[in-house]
Amino acid sequence: MKTASNTLWAILVENMPREEWLHISSLYKIVEDNFNSFTKDDLAPVTPNNKELDWHRTLRNALQSKKGGLNKKNGEIRWAIGAKYLLATTSSIKITSNKIRQTAQIANSDLAGNKIYLQRARIVLPYLIRQAKAGQTIFYSDLAEETAIPNPRNLNYVLGAIGKALIKLSKKSKIEIPQIQCLVINKNTRLPGEGIAWFINMADFKKQSRSQKEQTVNRVLTNIYAFQQWDWVLQQLNLEPLKTDIRPIIEEAKRIRGNGGESPFHLAFKNFIAKHPASIGLPVTVGVGKTEYCLPSADTVDIVFTSLNTKIGVEVKSKISDNADILRGLFQCVKYIHLIEAEQIVNNQQPDCRVILALEGQFPKVLIKVRNVLGIEVIEKVKMI
Repeated sequence: MKTASNTLWAILVENMPREEWLHISSLYKIVEDNFNSFTKDDLAPVTPNNKELDWHRTLRNALQSKKGGLNKKNGEIRWAIGAKYLLATTSSIKITSNKIRQTAQIANSDLAGNKIYLQRARIVLPYLIRQAKAGQTIFYSDLAEETAIPNPRNLNYVLGAIGKALIKLSKKSKIEIPQIQCLVINKNTRLPGEGIAWFINMADFKKQSRSQKEQTVNRVLTNIYAFQQWDWVLQQLNLEPLKTDIRPIIEEAKRIRGNGGESPFHLAFKNFIAKHPASIGLPVTVGVGKTEYCLPSADTVDIVFTSLNTKIGVEVKSKISDNADILRGLFQCVKYIHLIEAEQIVNNQQPDCRVILALEGQFPKVLIKVRNVLGIEVIEKVKMI
């Protein structure tokens, strides 16, 4: 029995980047990385003389039925000479919620098994539970990095498996378990993937406005953070909580004190970012940032930008900062978030801030856990031009 073309199409749509031309070979790779239920017929050659896998042809048939030409925008996917395809932005594609649900339902309802997405799901769930206990969301890219998953898009199928397993456990135990995969959010939209609509059982989540989606997700996040039985969930699924120890580097960060002055490297890096907000992904419309922004507590933030009612604080670490100094920067960001919001509140403003740790160098892998648990946004390898 062959896998239906609509199933392969749904998986491709869930995992293919938008507005990027990709060769057909890349599309095969996307489906292969995110689907682990190929049948014997799928993996058989098309003919004795054609060794191509049969599911490749099935996927091409799906593409043929969905495509428009190079300049035609009526198709769900565009095609160009050279076997290249482009998936437009979500708003211009008619993907039904049934297709999203179909992709989610393909995932196994249990986490036992040797398929790669199930192995990854068993790795990922303890990390999500750590985030739930910390009361923090996590970006797809950060979770993929910490769990050694090569492509963040591969998480869609993994999170689907986790969601199915939690639903099954809820029914078995009669305990309502929140859908923890809502913690994984897109770095640009700050929202979970649209496939979450099936799991959180909210009608037409995909069709909601941004503010409606935020309200929906916030309700789910509150339930996730308040749930007190996450360790029990791990036990029921034969998994162990994460055990990591970074106390030595924390003690080192406590011991080291500044030398009383600002290094020329830090000063140059700070002034560069203040004048070039685009270097850390901010729109140029925020203007030049204010350096050494003084808070009512007498703490000073390296840079603060203002975008409408949002204050954006930036703590900078130059290329000479070591791991301990970067760790201190993470904790400083935690402090600045609360202090900036407190200042907004006493000024009768809606608390709305964002704090970034900007690094001239590379972020140390040993600190990835701290970054994710504290929920700090880090931008590394910022180039001074």
